[in-house]
Amino acid sequence: MADYKIFVSHGSNDFWLAGQIAKEIDQCGAMPFLDEINIQKGSPNFKQVIRAEISMSRELIALFTPW
Repeated sequence: MADYKIFVSHGSNDFWLAGQIAKEIDQCGAMPFLDEINIQKGSPNFKQVIRAEISMSRELIALFTPW
């Protein structure tokens, strides 16, 4: 299941929560994608990487919180 990628979409205030979800995804054998972890800070092609990663993911989790 290592090739099963799940994109975790979240606001910057929810990074901790997204990280906890990513840990659970990883423990289940899938590969989570979090922009703060998987994209180098200051990357000039940030938007392109996000679009590509969404396309390569089998699932997308979107966090909607009050923040």
